Amino acid sequence: MSRRRTALKILIFVPYMLVLYILQAMLFPYLKIAGTAPLILPLAVSGAALFNGRVTGGVIGIVAGMLCDMSFNQPTIVFTIFLAVAGVILGAFCE
Repeated sequence: MSRRRTALKILIFVPYMLVLYILQAMLFPYLKIAGTAPLILPLAVSGAALFNGRVTGGVIGIVAGMLCDMSFNQPTIVFTIFLAVAGVILGAFCE
């Protein structure tokens, strides 16, 4: 039952991540704060990890990392690895 619940939570988070990605890619580049655009996908990963545990945080970190890698002109896997590890570590601290 726990695996089904975790899978359902992940499936619920994915549309939210897509909406946040659209906001980050289309709206937030115009809202410069001290010359930089804010990132909201890492905040969503930390929230998912804090409230739902390390498995959900890690999977949502992978999804958010892939979206960040697509939106920025960075080396391909940097955000994916960083956000996945951050989600797992934050979720493990809060469990």
